[in-house]
Formats: sequence, C-alpha cells, structure tokens
Amino acid sequence: MPKSVSVAIRNHFSELTDPRRREVIYPLINVVTIAVCAVVCGADDFVAIAAWGRTKKKWLATFLDLSRGIPSHDRFNAIFAAIKPAEFEKCLLSWITALHEISDGQIVAIDGKTLRRFAEAVRSHWGIENQLHWQLDVTFQEDQSRLREGHSATNFSLLRRAGLSLLKNNHTQKLGVKNKRLIAACDDSYLLQVLFNS
Repeated sequence: MPKSVSVAIRNHFSELTDPRRREVIYPLINVVTIAVCAVVCGADDFVAIAAWGRTKKKWLATFLDLSRGIPSHDRFNAIFAAIKPAEFEKCLLSWITALHEISDGQIVAIDGKTLRRFAEAVRSHWGIENQLHWQLDVTFQEDQSRLREGHSATNFSLLRRAGLSLLKNNHTQKLGVKNKRLIAACDDSYLLQVLFNS
C-alpha cells in the first residue's frame, strides 16, 4: 500500500537512539540538524559545526528549540562519538531517499518496494569509494580529519557523504560542490533548497 513521504528531518531521525545517559541539555534532533546544515555549509570538524551554529543561531531558532543554546564543539564530538553509525546511516538514508521522492515541494505517495530500491541505490552510490574519495578529500578535507574518539570519524564521514549527496542533487546552481557549499553558507534560502530539494 502506498505511503505518504515526509521530508521533515525530525520524522526520519525519531528512531535514532540517544546515547546520552545523563540529563539531556540539547535535544538530539538539534545536534543532528545543526551538524547536517553546518557540514553542507562548509564545516569540516566539530569546532566549525559549533561556530556555524552560534553564527546561525537566530535562523536555526526559527525551526529548532534553542532555549538551551548551541552545544559546544566538545559536546558535538561526544554525542557523535556515541551515536551508533548503522542507526545514523539508516536515518540519513531515509531522509535523503524521501527528498528524492518529492517533486516541486509536494508530497508524493510511494510504496515500500520503491523506497527500498532507492535506498539500495543511494547506499551503492556511497559505496563507490574510488570516485567518492577524491571529492570528499578535495571538497570536505576528509583525509585531514583527526577525529579518533568512539564513532566520531565514522559518523562525520556519514555527514560528509550526506552533505555531498544533497549538494550534488541540487541543480538550482550550476556550480561545483565547493562553491555550492559557499553559497549555502551565505544564503539561507539556498541552504533550504539544498536541504529540502526544492
């Protein structure tokens, strides 16, 4: 039976297990959303993600509850070090797949088989390491990454791959990925186009 597809990032990450055991100060959806946006806009480490979040706090507050502020770079690192990469990848794939199923900002009904097929295609696309590695290294400085704690390196790599996929699938600007990242950092409306395939 066909189901309705939503591109709301909150819906696709609701199944992501929050690894924190103490009192949660920053909602997990805030941490993930800020990280995805920041990486699309050029952030290549957790310091840059936190700095981007502080700079864009007013804009982010239009759709996130930022009453507790923006997490520090150490907090981003600790959370991403503890998130299970397989769960995180599943959530990213679900969201990106949903974006590809939307046309002209409208919700389109699709069946589960189509969704699975598309998810497999996205996953195999990410698996083409030889072609992808060059772009991730040149545009996202992946080889320069010094992330070593827990699952940080794996999860940040997933963020980079998702960012690359989002940027490459946006055709409103006839530019390379590096320049699209720059425009996304400067232009909130373009960032929304990249994030929501509109």
